[in-house]
Amino acid sequence: MRISLARATFFSALFYFLLCCQTALANGLNPALYLIEKNGQQSYLFGTVHMGDQSMAVLPEKVTQALKSSDQLVVEVDLSQLTAAQLQARAFPLMLLPEGQTLASRLDPSHYEKLANYLQSQGMDITQVQRLQPWAVMIELARMAYMRAGYMPEYGVDMQLLKLAKQLQKPVLELETIEQQFGLFSRLGEFEGQMIDDALAQLNDANKYIHPLIYAWQRGDNDGLASYHRSIFGQDEYTKRSEQILLTERNRAWVTTLVPKLKQHSLFIAVGALHLTEQQGLLELLKINGFKIKKV
Repeated sequence: MRISLARATFFSALFYFLLCCQTALANGLNPALYLIEKNGQQSYLFGTVHMGDQSMAVLPEKVTQALKSSDQLVVEVDLSQLTAAQLQARAFPLMLLPEGQTLASRLDPSHYEKLANYLQSQGMDITQVQRLQPWAVMIELARMAYMRAGYMPEYGVDMQLLKLAKQLQKPVLELETIEQQFGLFSRLGEFEGQMIDDALAQLNDANKYIHPLIYAWQRGDNDGLASYHRSIFGQDEYTKRSEQILLTERNRAWVTTLVPKLKQHSLFIAVGALHLTEQQGLLELLKINGFKIKKV
């Protein structure tokens, strides 16, 4: 679905744990890493994906060495410090519909029936998710789609970086909170019907909506990521609004936070890969702020 991949970019981290087994170079893994420089102060920018295959179980040495040489790791949200119980306590209430509402009362009959039929095809009953926000159901379905396509949470990049930062005793800076991230979806409530239509039409098309993102990231193909970005965010009102909320506004806010810190510290910034591309991506926004960007 058009928005599921951007959504999975930062929410599938909820399901991560680390499992390392074979070297990245042996599997041809070569994701793009960018050196950021201004007035002699150097930092790094690294786009991530939150689910992957076995080839991504260990990051390339250029990435780990860049983190080792940095003062601080910057991530969207640091979930590594939360226990499962703490994560559930903070996240689950945000995923619930307001008291007295259910999916049956929230959705129009046609979308409710469509969602119920899809869930049934996946071995689920809609009564199991009756109290969840529609977007929360879409998150879970997106996660399941990635796993059917062969990508597992245990090979996600962010948690590997967080674990290494902990081993190196590097401070971790969060750009957002879980509450802020989940709050983004309340702003898309008027498009719930289209969200469901797009999701159910595209969830099973891994060759178009899942594999290209992972493949482009594995090769460090920024042009491929940009092309993918354009393919999932169209010109209709829904996808334009989704891009604005999920990427553009957040990128601008992050740059506002990062610019003064980049003047004082060597940072290793790791955020979802789609946040780097296009005119409103972090690469261009940092250039506008006077930083030189060089692909490592």
